Amino acid sequence: MGTSTAVATHADVDRWVDAWNTHDMARVVALFAPGGVLHQPQNPDPLDAEAMTRFFTMNFQAIPDYKFEIELVVVEGPHAASFEHATGTFTAPFVDQFTGQAIEPTGRRLDVHSVIRMTYDENHLITEAWIYWDRMLFIEQLGIGGG
Repeated sequence: MGTSTAVATHADVDRWVDAWNTHDMARVVALFAPGGVLHQPQNPDPLDAEAMTRFFTMNFQAIPDYKFEIELVVVEGPHAASFEHATGTFTAPFVDQFTGQAIEPTGRRLDVHSVIRMTYDENHLITEAWIYWDRMLFIEQLGIGGG
């Protein structure tokens, strides 16, 4: 097995957050290498470009003022970790892509912290990313828990 020459940079992570803040999924997907995937707690399978676009387009419609800010970035070799703060307001309906359940907007604010771990290739494209965040806090803040 060959040795990777990939090196992640702070500029790679800046591009990541800048792309997400545009809500332009074509721009976000362009950060991924062909076959690159994104892992998240609420999605049972990794998201490829098509699934990522479908899922996050719906998120951005439901929370149109979604904003991400970098709190800290750590890079080592081909890996980067971005500690982020996300805010937004739930103002439009959301349909769960796995259950088909429609969730009506509550008008409530989201204010959560997350960590994103990314692995980059030699072309500074993401081969795999993992998003870690407190899903229960997200549900409670937006008022979408059933209990």
